[in-house]
Amino acid sequence: MKNKKKLRIAAIIIAVFVVLTGSVFIYLGIYYKAENVDLYMASNDSVNVTRTDYGYFFDGSGTDNAIIFYPGAKVDEKAYAPVLSKLASEGIDCFLVSMPFHMAIFDVDKAQEIVSQYDYNKWYIAGHSMGGAMAAQLVSQLKDTQNFAGLIFFAAYTAKDISDTHIPVLSLYGDNDGVLNMDKVEKGRKLVDSDKYSEVVIKGGNHAGFASYGRQKGDNEATITKEEQWNQTVSAVKEFINR
Repeated sequence: MKNKKKLRIAAIIIAVFVVLTGSVFIYLGIYYKAENVDLYMASNDSVNVTRTDYGYFFDGSGTDNAIIFYPGAKVDEKAYAPVLSKLASEGIDCFLVSMPFHMAIFDVDKAQEIVSQYDYNKWYIAGHSMGGAMAAQLVSQLKDTQNFAGLIFFAAYTAKDISDTHIPVLSLYGDNDGVLNMDKVEKGRKLVDSDKYSEVVIKGGNHAGFASYGRQKGDNEATITKEEQWNQTVSAVKEFINR
């Protein structure tokens, strides 16, 4: 009887484990798909787009500055092609990282591998939503942040104190963002070097407007077009890098 009871308990434990594991994989397998980005994923006269072992490389005319970009949680990385292609056409090369299960939390250190393979005068690390938080996480882990000349948040914030790194930080978000936790943004402002922190609020922009993946659950409607939000984003990033 005892053996039968043990077998029943073991069977229940295994069944629960299988169900939980299956649920996790189902959850991770559901993500926001990129929409209408074929034009930006293709090479043109000013930008050469190539598939790489880390994701995608948007290679423009510039040779001095480059951005490594971490996508938002459960978002197809290709959804960020419009903004990154536009940045590359302005002379800022961009490295778009493909994350395991579309979650930057699973490969926070990926930027370090990219930096070791290419030669630029200045590197910047950026990310959207969770991707931005994980970019900040990487900065907080580094003993020497000289590899990065700046950190750029797209509707994101740092949960780690990175004020001692004195890294310049640009925070971008739309005033119609329904997803971004503004209380955490406020707390994050106190965790960076205030003398090197700048913030740009895109009037009419929302959370999903930094990319092209449709409507995000919980987000507010934007009152400007995605194209307008992309262009304002590119202008703000260019100003941050060129100052």
